[in-house]
Amino acid sequence: MLAPSSPPAADQAKHRSRPPTTKTDSPPTTQTAYAINGAFLADIKESCVEVPATRRDLLEIWNKLGVASEQSHRGVQSLVAKLGQYRDALAMMFSLEQTYGYVKLSSPPPSPPANPRGPSNTPPADLLGEHETLYTDLQHLIDRVDEDVFRGRFLDNFAIHRSAVQRFLHRVDQHDHQETLSVRSPS
Repeated sequence: MLAPSSPPAADQAKHRSRPPTTKTDSPPTTQTAYAINGAFLADIKESCVEVPATRRDLLEIWNKLGVASEQSHRGVQSLVAKLGQYRDALAMMFSLEQTYGYVKLSSPPPSPPANPRGPSNTPPADLLGEHETLYTDLQHLIDRVDEDVFRGRFLDNFAIHRSAVQRFLHRVDQHDHQETLSVRSPS
């Protein structure tokens, strides 16, 4: 009798890296439709002042870390802590947006408007889905920075980490811009 073969290593790695979920992996029969509650979303963005403040602090720390010196170790520790604060502030804002800024529709509208996506060109369901992706990507970025700090390689990889953070912040800016356009779009 032949022993059952195990899946290839690539398949095993793919399944291990998959985030845990409480939903089944069966394909949905219909796509869930969402609408943006513009008033609440705008209020949430205005009231979450910790996100832009933490971002400014984060960029200030990056600028100070440009030269390796005795003070760099303290600066690197501040950077790791500030990345964590930014992640937590972003998570709070995303949570509020998901709870109050997006409305799950019981059924899709009978006929789509001439431009169903409005000026943002991004459907609300896609914007909503970006929250988890952005949060997860930020956590992975923090983990990489933290590991390099622990292994004493942070300053060697400074430019790589700085570029990764700048790309991430640009993605958050694009996401916020698309949400803002959606809030301004006529419903």
